Amino acid sequence: MRRIWLWGVGKYLEKVKDVVVDEKKVAGIIDNSAELQGKVVFEIPVYNPKDIEISREDVIIITSFRKYNEIRKEAGALYDIPKENILCFFDSGSNVKEFADDIDPFRWSAINEIIGLERKSDANKGKIECLEYKSDYLEKRIELFTRDINGLLNLRYEIPDIVYKKRIEYPRIGSKEETLYKIIVEKKSMCRFGDGEMELIFGRNRPAFQIPDKKLGERLKEVMESSDERILICIADNYGLLDEFSDDAARNIRLYLTEERRREQKQLLDMNRKYYDAYVSRPYILYRDKESAAGLFALWKRVWEDRDILLVEGSATRNGYGNDLFQNAKSIRRLLAPNENAWTCYAQIRHYILEHVDKDFLVLISLGPAATVMAYDLTHDGYQAIDIGHLDNEYEWFLKNCTERVDISYKYVSEVPQGDVVDDIHDTDYEAQVLIKIGC
Repeated sequence: MRRIWLWGVGKYLEKVKDVVVDEKKVAGIIDNSAELQGKVVFEIPVYNPKDIEISREDVIIITSFRKYNEIRKEAGALYDIPKENILCFFDSGSNVKEFADDIDPFRWSAINEIIGLERKSDANKGKIECLEYKSDYLEKRIELFTRDINGLLNLRYEIPDIVYKKRIEYPRIGSKEETLYKIIVEKKSMCRFGDGEMELIFGRNRPAFQIPDKKLGERLKEVMESSDERILICIADNYGLLDEFSDDAARNIRLYLTEERRREQKQLLDMNRKYYDAYVSRPYILYRDKESAAGLFALWKRVWEDRDILLVEGSATRNGYGNDLFQNAKSIRRLLAPNENAWTCYAQIRHYILEHVDKDFLVLISLGPAATVMAYDLTHDGYQAIDIGHLDNEYEWFLKNCTERVDISYKYVSEVPQGDVVDDIHDTDYEAQVLIKIGC
């Protein structure tokens, strides 16, 4: 009867055991450490390599990441066993798959991808930065294998970002700080493309607050492909390593950004141009590091400092209401539009702004995907216009030290259950800021 032995009680033993075989099929663990010999690890006894007999039918799987060649030679000298029965998990030339339990093709492909990248990294130690981190990243990714198929499928894009940057081509995306600098100092306008805008370009429904519309999709594509130097085209920085994001945020990105969607988006993107970060308006809830948001919100406040601003927003969005986000603006005016499907009122909204709002006003827009097109068109009309998206919701969560999205009773929050159920407010100062209500 063929038995399986695992060699090495190292940091990867548990991962290799879980991915390849279960403990019921393992005859024992082999290790040279006298302190470990005679003990039980994961309900499997640990043996001195010189105290056991291994038949020619048995298989040894070496769990070591770095020293597997040395161990393979030692095993070959100790036991009368065919070379092909001494397998190294982290050697892509070993046929470990034969002993894997119910590993689907995607999982096995990703395991081989990681092993291949690690071996290439070893061959280029003097050329590739951050290689000292590779073992930690590998361990995290193997752990991901067992619990998240979407994370698994995204590995080929995340691992190269840290250990083998030249293998995958990523869009060039400026930092949030650089994005805000250009808005503040160079008075750039900003058009943002998140997953909702991308999906609408391809005629699919993603944002709950905007149904697909052929004309809107065509206009979004036009904006994406534009080269107007007055406008920053911002895309979501989702394409490489996702370690800066919270676990939930990274999981959602991996779930959304499938191979098919990557191919579609690559057709839209120009790898020779520089984009900017669409998450500049989402600096808080998505990230592990919540403290850095304070500096970004401070930069945001400089955007409208001592300026007259027009907030073009849903009727229950209420940007800045109940907080100090726009407290340093010279004045605030509001144009209220529908909370959902604002594109249906697009022409009326733009016409009103052109007829009634001075070009010196900074126009800040929160109208879902319609805001992307409006910021573009209003720039051509002579305004500085910025799609600020969910910035105010993010600021509210920041002030409350939230670790997840929560309801804000007096504001429309599209990303939480029942977020469209909003309390009425009765505030004369707020009402005095409203110039007009269109379609709501």
